[in-house]
Amino acid sequence: MARREVLDRLLDLNHQRYAEEVAQGLHDQKGKSKKAKGKTSSKQPKADLDNQQLDLL
Repeated sequence: MARREVLDRLLDLNHQRYAEEVAQGLHDQKGKSKKAKGKTSSKQPKADLDNQQLDLL
């Protein structure tokens, strides 16, 4: 029973967030998907990637 309530609340929140995003112009209303902004990957030299990985350790 509690699981169903949580799922219902999440669904309501999802609809609310979507409506807010549409109001902000983040979604095309024709249903076509747009590429996400800011999700482009920049190519870094392999040496830079190796150094970043070592910094994490």
